[in-house]
Amino acid sequence: MGVVFLITSTLGYFVYPTILNFLVHLYSQQLFYTTPTAGLDIAFKISLGVGACLTMPVILFELFQFVSPALPNISFKNLFMISFVSIILLMCGMAFAYYVTLPATLLFLTNFHTDQVTYFISASSYISFVLQYLVVFGIIFQLPLIMFIVNSVFTLNTKTLMKYQTWVIVGVFTLAAIFTPTPDPVNQCIMAVPLLLLYEISVAILYVVNKKKKAVIL
Repeated sequence: MGVVFLITSTLGYFVYPTILNFLVHLYSQQLFYTTPTAGLDIAFKISLGVGACLTMPVILFELFQFVSPALPNISFKNLFMISFVSIILLMCGMAFAYYVTLPATLLFLTNFHTDQVTYFISASSYISFVLQYLVVFGIIFQLPLIMFIVNSVFTLNTKTLMKYQTWVIVGVFTLAAIFTPTPDPVNQCIMAVPLLLLYEISVAILYVVNKKKKAVIL
């Protein structure tokens, strides 16, 4: 796994200028380097990010293979499918963040300036913010898969899940407050609302799955 990460990170270095242009495309203002090593720092961050994303299938497969003895209902084929679906959800979460929520977040955050006080954003700070934002949404979109895995071991009662929806909302906004790069309520809502929708979708999927499971048993 370490060798795969090293190789993919090296590949990431060769494509990082393209990825950098892709990431800064959302921001219409000029970015700046504030230290002599800032350019190298950005290349390093992007390269590691590419390496982490490309290594994710291997990490997930080995992780699920490690815990598979505790999940007797999950076969080798299921492990492969879980890893594949996890990558798809990760990409969907990052795409959703990039095309839907991140532009609104950047627009909101960069409006806090006056004629006397304006913003001066370094390229390194911007890239760190964007990468963190994308990764968090990629992780958030794993919720349906996590609930499906848990349900395959311990059947979840969808009525109970809906009954505690109020606590779920509180928990979601708490997580959004922790994981959002900025503490403003607007940014928290931008992150919390998709998570709540994912929870509702996950419960609906589990309802259908459990209904079919009962039908097979009968």
